Amino acid sequence: MRVKITCPFSLPSSHEIHDVGFRGENNIKLTLPFQQENFLGIIGTSLEINQGEDDGYYFTVVSDSLGQKSKQISYLEMVAEYLSFLINKNEINPIYGNNFVQIEWFEFKAVPLEEDAEPFHDVIHMSDALAISSTRLVAFEDDKLSQLTYHDLLRFYFDGLRAEHKKSKYFHWFLILEFLENSEKYKAMFNSNKLFDEDETQQLKEAANQMSDGVKKGAILNLLSRTKEFRNYKLLKMINTFGITHINALGTTEEISEVTIKCLSDGRNALFHSGTDFPEPILWNILFPLVTQIVEHVSCNQGCFDA
Repeated sequence: MRVKITCPFSLPSSHEIHDVGFRGENNIKLTLPFQQENFLGIIGTSLEINQGEDDGYYFTVVSDSLGQKSKQISYLEMVAEYLSFLINKNEINPIYGNNFVQIEWFEFKAVPLEEDAEPFHDVIHMSDALAISSTRLVAFEDDKLSQLTYHDLLRFYFDGLRAEHKKSKYFHWFLILEFLENSEKYKAMFNSNKLFDEDETQQLKEAANQMSDGVKKGAILNLLSRTKEFRNYKLLKMINTFGITHINALGTTEEISEVTIKCLSDGRNALFHSGTDFPEPILWNILFPLVTQIVEHVSCNQGCFDA
């Protein structure tokens, strides 16, 4: 079954430069119309880009292989990512901001086409839609404000907040957990409990020195840093030292366990493995509330990473 997909998009910039008496920003305008068959190598799928009467841009896709909504969304996400790459490939002033394709999913439409229909003719389509707007009051009056100090973890947290893609958010926020593992406190807690004793360590060093292959030698020497405890256990204990033992999400409170930490690590590994489903629930229901607590604790307790 052939399907016609239409969806508007905009071209915002990731940031602008504001200084005293100076402002720098990047804006772009596409040369249109654009149309290409089998775009991104998807046979039987045509992509057309036009500009509407309101000067907004919109995609029109006609395909005989994107019958499922999940495939349609995935395809438009890939189109947006690739076009964003093309837009920035020759950007000479990225310091003023990176323009990217932002899809207006609320206006997304997908309708079946009759076999004898012209591919890009307008089709009247009516569907239900729901828009939710939430307003939250924020007051900068809190007993903890006087205790707050700046820490580099705030930068990781902020980068995750402004990141456009879910995988980018996961990557930036997981850096906070990796920071814990590289802290002096973490090393002091676990480095004394090495997996190999002194005699075994010496044997491994001798074996490594006999290796002519640098990669093999490095692999053997890396074993010397192994401890008797596994990573998930150590990270959990480190987090617990901050007094963080539970996660609040979706109106429920869950205790943080080694299974919780394993879910986070597995999600991190899934970011770079094609064909692996992205664990979005873990992002929002575990990682985000956890790192929020960690950043709050670190900001209120200067020196908490000291050994």
